[in-house]
Amino acid sequence: MGGVKPEEAIDRMRALRAEAATLPHSTSSSEFNSWNLRVRSLLTRALGEHHHITERFIKTRWTPSMYTLGDTSAFSATFRATITRGAGHPRCRHR
Repeated sequence: MGGVKPEEAIDRMRALRAEAATLPHSTSSSEFNSWNLRVRSLLTRALGEHHHITERFIKTRWTPSMYTLGDTSAFSATFRATITRGAGHPRCRHR
């Protein structure tokens, strides 16, 4: 690993994963933006900028590409599922 000790990276990632469950359903929220930047920074320092996990996280789409105006269920469902995968939940696999 790069600029962070493995044990420290694991502890921080666990804390960020727990925090992900509390985020508002908005990619424009300050909470989400802060969380996203902190995860990206940790992955970059721990694994490297060009590691496949870091790159996959950076390329993550947090919202659906299409949804019906006024219907927020698709947005919320996609965001929640993606947050779970992006946070590295053990029961979710990246495809």
